[in-house]
Amino acid sequence: MKLPLLAPSLQALAAALAIAAAPAQAQINLGNMLRNALNPANAQCRSLLEWVRTPQPPGTADAAAAPAPGRRMPAAPIGGAGLDARTSFLLSDEVFAKRFGKTYEQLTLQDFRTFQQQTARFCMQNGEFTPAEWQTVQSLWNEQQQARIVQALQARRQQQEAAQREAASARAELDQLAAELGQGTAQTLTLARLQAIRERSRALLPRAGADAQQAFEAAWQRSTPALVPELLRQRAQEAVAQAHGPEQLPQLLRLRESLAQQGAGLGVSLPADDPALQALERRERELAVAAAAAERRQIDGLPDGLPGLEAGVQWQQRFQSTWSGGRLAPELAAVQEDFRKRREGVLQRSGAILVRAVQQATTISEAQGSVGRYTLPSEASLASVQGMRNAVDERIRLIERNDALGRPTAAGAAQSVAAAPAAPAAGGNPVRPTAAAAPVAASTGPGEPSEEAMYDLVRQKFENAAARVKGLYDQCQGGGSGGNAINAMMCLGINLQNGVTGGAAAQPTRIVKFAKIGCEKSPAHPGYNCEYEIQTDNPMNNQFAKMTGFQVDQAGFGQGRFVRNREGRWLMITGE
Repeated sequence: MKLPLLAPSLQALAAALAIAAAPAQAQINLGNMLRNALNPANAQCRSLLEWVRTPQPPGTADAAAAPAPGRRMPAAPIGGAGLDARTSFLLSDEVFAKRFGKTYEQLTLQDFRTFQQQTARFCMQNGEFTPAEWQTVQSLWNEQQQARIVQALQARRQQQEAAQREAASARAELDQLAAELGQGTAQTLTLARLQAIRERSRALLPRAGADAQQAFEAAWQRSTPALVPELLRQRAQEAVAQAHGPEQLPQLLRLRESLAQQGAGLGVSLPADDPALQALERRERELAVAAAAAERRQIDGLPDGLPGLEAGVQWQQRFQSTWSGGRLAPELAAVQEDFRKRREGVLQRSGAILVRAVQQATTISEAQGSVGRYTLPSEASLASVQGMRNAVDERIRLIERNDALGRPTAAGAAQSVAAAPAAPAAGGNPVRPTAAAAPVAASTGPGEPSEEAMYDLVRQKFENAAARVKGLYDQCQGGGSGGNAINAMMCLGINLQNGVTGGAAAQPTRIVKFAKIGCEKSPAHPGYNCEYEIQTDNPMNNQFAKMTGFQVDQAGFGQGRFVRNREGRWLMITGE
């Protein structure tokens, strides 16, 4: 029964008096009508109570949150976050207009004032509302809140309309895809198109609704079990017909993997005994045998010596780029293994010629490039290759020395040099220098040290310092200083300086220019006091001086005392 929100109705009062002699139930209804006619607030309260207790239909959002009549219901949240499902249900046009004769958005300022000035007082006196129910009523029957609530309702309505449009669009597109599947044949569809349909459907199905999902999946299941195998067979047969020579073998090998992946992605695969797959396998074996024979002829024709080693590296690089893009045929894998064994035998006999090849380098890039020119990365553990790498380190050291001294490096073997003593590491444990740090020039003649000997001893200082920093850096990174108080202080300094620039100080300082200025016999100690000019690729600050044990002034001049040991080799003494 709709009850107006306006003033008392005299017509309702006259109607009530006219049926005063009605039966008992009619008299009850008559009494209610009479009270409503005399006091419209009573009718308004009854409508509000029935409205706030309206049960939500099963299956609607938040239906479980709707309490039974007379039980507590949480107040409706109203604000920037929008309305909850229960509030949206109460304010929907179907529910609200049924009770009050107009939609919530049509409420006027007079409606709210009537509620606040007349209805609210009567409802509170009547006492039928629970506190939570009354809080909900007051929140929603508030003109200050209405604008925000209406805005939230409109936003919700727009979202629903947009979702409906999106769902309709998704259903229409799914219907088109399903029709394409139903009408498609192996002549009109391709594997790529089927994959595109499958991917597009997965994007559309969540938005299209359950009915549209079921319809499309049914169409997919009707069409693909026969269509996909036929398309897979067509592709295999076309590839076999086009594979005329060994150069097509990589494509065939990749095709087999592609067919398996595409079939799995579309939910249908060819059985292993399918005639199209068996024909593909036969063609693969034929081409693999022919390719292996051609590759064997090439490795059988490799020359001896360095040209053969270089040609072998080129053969391996071409072989990898040609055949290793996917699965390697067994026939070609056998050729690869045979080549590896042959190379090991050749390299075992080629240690001397590899070293001589390195000794022809006149630049650092030539020395470094010789390893990759004649050997493969997989051969690094062979003794002859390790000997070649040591020769590269010595050659680079010689070139760097000549560059620093302003001298050219001629091709050919250099005079062999002796090894440097071990450098002290953090905690007092010796660290054996690397091959690049080992050579120190020997000056066998009488008199003061040569420029080369002085250069090598200064460089050894740098390398010893780098070895010490590296050992200490690793130790500090591990969280310890070996119980050494000095090391603990250095660890603190390393940590404060961000690990000495992330461990960069563990790399030896490179001397880019070195020149002997002169020497004189030491008046108080054995040996010679010598001065030199030096320029490095890193600035030599106070920390560097502490690590190396000697000073170099701002102009790039340094000095030290050079003395021979028992074996006649020069030592450098600094810090006196």
